[in-house]
Amino acid sequence: VGLEVAPRVAKSLSNQALPLDKFRGSVSVLIDERLAELTANRVRMLVEAVMKANLGWLVVWGNVFGGAIGLVSEIAFYYDTR
Repeated sequence: VGLEVAPRVAKSLSNQALPLDKFRGSVSVLIDERLAELTANRVRMLVEAVMKANLGWLVVWGNVFGGAIGLVSEIAFYYDTR
């Protein structure tokens, strides 16, 4: 089915000229508007939200690996002193 549809889609798209300059311009305007809306407080809130979500897992996995390394070193020390 895909092999039958693909040529038709390609043909219909080749007949239409995509106004890339207009699209790029509208994206540029949209980005400029969004950046103008950002205040220092809003940026701080966004960074804190990202850090809270990602650094929480870093703390969890740090505790897991730290505990595992501590356990292995204690076992090695126990058998080394026997």
